[in-house]
Amino acid sequence: MPRLFIALPVNNIINDKTNEIYNYFNKYKELKVVPPENYHITLKFLGECSEKTANKIKDNFNDNLIDIKKIISFTLFGLGVFPDLKNPNVIWAGIKTDETAINKLSQSVENFTSDLGFKKEKNKFVPHLTLARIRKGSKLNEQIRQYLVENKELFFFESKFNKLALYSSTLTKEGPVYTEIQSINFSPEQ
Repeated sequence: MPRLFIALPVNNIINDKTNEIYNYFNKYKELKVVPPENYHITLKFLGECSEKTANKIKDNFNDNLIDIKKIISFTLFGLGVFPDLKNPNVIWAGIKTDETAINKLSQSVENFTSDLGFKKEKNKFVPHLTLARIRKGSKLNEQIRQYLVENKELFFFESKFNKLALYSSTLTKEGPVYTEIQSINFSPEQ
């Protein structure tokens, strides 16, 4: 069964800052670090889907999400954690963007997937870029905590979301492998 998610890819922006952050976090065994080539903003994680459901998603992806085509500018900045620094599960980079546009896009994805039988998210969409996950049973050491505090306002880059993509995720010992199945390219003007 394919494991699917819908996301805004940002893997086209790999620079010195993203490589520096990756290399810093990658030296700690308590972290599962996301390689920069896998960077994306998840709008909806669908999980394992039957072939029938996966085919419905693929067959309707472009048609039902076609009205959302405007390029959305964003700034990637700051480091933080979910849920909090005392007991974190995820290390993330923040996203500053047009909240109206990103919420409209998120709602469109929610409507599309709920029409296919997926549960709507109850929590408000909070755009973020996952940089690392803390391994089960591990705690952050003081060096990582200090690094996060010192870089809570770190500027990475400015860019644009230029497409929405449907991905499959294959879990391997080396980490997940993401394959783009379909995408909708955004246009500069709408």
